[in-house]
Formats: sequence, structure tokens, C-alpha cells
Amino acid sequence: MKAVVGARANPGSGGFTLIEVLVSLAIVALIGVGVTSLGFAGVIGIKDTASEVTNQAVDAQLVQMLFAADVQGSTGVAPVCSSEDSSVLVVGLVAGAKGPGVEYRFAGNDDGRLVRVTCGSDGRVTGSQELARGLSREPRVFCDDSECVDGTAPRRILLELVGSDGAVLEVLGTRRTGEPEPPPTTTTTTTTTTTTTTTTTTTTTPPAPVRNPAFLALGGSGTPLAMSGSPTFVVEGEAYFNRGSGGEGISTSGNPRIQVEGTFGIQWPATCAGCAKFANEQPESYADALQDPFAGLPVPDSSGQPVRTGCEADGRKAVCKPGVYTSNFPSAPNGIGDYELEPGVYILRAGLSMSWGSLSGEGVMLYSENGSFNVGGSSELELSPPKSGTWAGIAMLQNPTVPSSLALSGNASLEVEHG
Repeated sequence: MKAVVGARANPGSGGFTLIEVLVSLAIVALIGVGVTSLGFAGVIGIKDTASEVTNQAVDAQLVQMLFAADVQGSTGVAPVCSSEDSSVLVVGLVAGAKGPGVEYRFAGNDDGRLVRVTCGSDGRVTGSQELARGLSREPRVFCDDSECVDGTAPRRILLELVGSDGAVLEVLGTRRTGEPEPPPTTTTTTTTTTTTTTTTTTTTTPPAPVRNPAFLALGGSGTPLAMSGSPTFVVEGEAYFNRGSGGEGISTSGNPRIQVEGTFGIQWPATCAGCAKFANEQPESYADALQDPFAGLPVPDSSGQPVRTGCEADGRKAVCKPGVYTSNFPSAPNGIGDYELEPGVYILRAGLSMSWGSLSGEGVMLYSENGSFNVGGSSELELSPPKSGTWAGIAMLQNPTVPSSLALSGNASLEVEHG
């Protein structure tokens, strides 16, 4: 099985399928057989560059996490609290079946604070939480790319925050409506004159999805996700699969389980025949492939890095150090299956493969130069990426030319949590 977190790729390249788990927030992935886990955590900055993590990162994480959840569980936009304070209402989210009514309010006279207020069905305030401080102006909000109108039920709501240094954070939430995007439609118009007949055919494809996924398969020549046996694929957020060439966006055999808690989309004209039976909801169709948000990242430079053949034994475990690993990673003397990684960049020239034991480390980034990430058996992985520098928020990265899709088989499971 192959799993990639924060992978770098050229979306225009063919001949490969690249799976990316975006890490705009904390991400946790569980991969393996039985009780197997693969965990990732990271923070983002308000600024655009992937290598820049500002001191507002914690605020950004919290806002992203709460706003996405609040919008997802709401039924529309309207004021919901009977608040008499001097703060300005940014947006009110009407309570759904699983949560309270929520208002996001701006206190501009008190250091530019963004406050989240929860209310009961009677409009009385039940709680409040400061999410950000130091905003330079009142946040703006957009509903389906237009001005929000109270009493409506937009599908997507965008919150825009501007920091005191001018840095911009856009936070997107998508409501769960259960209504899939319409498939492509074709309209044919025929005009007849005394001498000629002209037929004009217009094909309308569904719009591109919101670009805020927890899981993104960039696509290529193969099937992005292949499932056989009884594996489980769970995404706590939005999941999209690029496959503009058609065919299967997800292939299934046996008795797999697919569960996506946010918007679930497959690029048209690709399909998922097994989703009707094995998925908790049917995927939407979208036209334009989502682009690689990590395409601008440089490839890790191996020059000057120590070349290693394995990890060093330390009692009942092995300690791995950053560098270039020329053989399968991780490896240690016989009988050792638990590995601890020191912080840094690991360049893997033969990929990663584990069938038992554990692999853990903080502040690490694994780059597979030639090979897949294969995790199965009873192995357990728990990794967290660097919090600063070029690789901030990226725990695993794969060479885009590696020709393999994400394959889940047996009783393996992959769980991705967005925020």
C-alpha cells in the first residue's frame, strides 16, 4: 500500500498517479492492518508560502477547524443570537440537527478580535471563544462566491481575515446538503433552411470543486485509488480524485468501505461503480482538475547529506538519523521492529516498507526518491512534520515519477482527518 502526505508533483505530467493528503491543518492518518496508525500533525501560517509559519498559525488552525465544522453542520445563514454587545456580526450560522447556532463576530475596537459565539434555540448566548486577535479590519464573508443574504442556504461559505501585517487567511466551509453536483448535460439545437441543416451541440460540464480538501488525488494514467478485500478508507473532510481521462476514479472489489464526511468528488468523466454499494455517499462530478498546491516546493537536496544503510540499535529499539538511505527504510539488526526518528529530512532511495513494529518521530519529513510508502501487517506509524522551514507541515513527500496508485488491501485502513 502507498500513502503520501503533502506530496509534490507536476499536475501536467502523465504516466503516474500521485496521492496527496493536504496538510493545511493538523492531519491524522491511520494506515495498516488491525490496530495500525499513521499520524501527522502540522500548523499553517496566514501567509501564502508553504515555508512560512507565522505566529498566527495557532489562530489559523483554530479558525479553520471550527469554521469548517460549523458551516458543515448548519442549515443556512441568519442572525441566531440575541447579543447586545458592541461587536459586529460577521456571519450567523443557523443550527443544524447536530449542533448549536453559531455567530462569528468582530470586535474592532478591542485589538481586532474575531469571536465565535454559540446560542441556544431561544437565541440566548451559551458560550463564546476568541479565535483571533490583531485583525486589521472587519472580516468579509462570501456565500457561493457572492454576498451572503440572511435567510438563504448557500452550499459554500468563505471567511476572509486580514492580519495587522496585511497577511490574508481565507477559511472555507461547505454545508452537507446531500445533493450531488449534476452530471454533464448535452443540449442539441437544429436549425433548418431551404438549402442547409446546421446542428450545434453544447456540452456543459459541472464546475470545479472548492479547493479545500483533506485528501486530493492529483491523477495520472492509472486509477487513483484501488481497493480490494475488506479495507477501509475514511476522510474526515473533503476528498477529490482527479481523473480527466475517464475510466474508474476508484476501483473496488471484495467488501471495502468508503466514508467521506465532507464533499466527495471525482473528476468527470471518471466514475466509481462500487461507490453505490460501498460508500456512505455518492461522489459528485467536477470538470477541472485540482492543481498541486505543493508544485512549487523544491526537491530535497541530497548533496552533502550523510549516506546511511540502516538505523542504529539502541536496546530494544533502533534510532534513525536524517540523511540518504540507499536500501529499504527502515532497517535494523534482526529482532528490532521499533524505530525512533530524530528530527530532520530523510531521503529514501528505495521507499518505505513495514509489515510490523512501529515508526515514530517529531519534526521529520520523509521523501521517497524512488519507491512507494508501503505499510501493512501489524505496523504502527506516528509522525509529525517540521513546524518551520521549507517542509513545514509536510510529513511525507513522494517523487511524482513513482508510477503507483494508492492501494488498500486485506484489512488495511486509511483515515484522514482535516482539522
